[in-house]
Amino acid sequence: MTGTVISAENVGKWFRRERVRRKLTMDEVATQAGLSKSTIVRLETTDHTPSMFTVEQVVKLFGKKLVILDGGTDDK
Repeated sequence: MTGTVISAENVGKWFRRERVRRKLTMDEVATQAGLSKSTIVRLETTDHTPSMFTVEQVVKLFGKKLVILDGGTDDK
């Protein structure tokens, strides 16, 4: 498998880098992804872990595929 592995803690940094590289504003991304601007702001500027829905929407917007890797831990 090829691609970029991004941890949940770093998704905001990755997202900002992709958004800036594509020369999109937060408003443009929010509209295109069907999310609120406040969601985009939180994604980029805070350390909270975004919802899977939010991650899926922005990944789709950038033409990427979301793959969840099993880290081998058992949280039972």
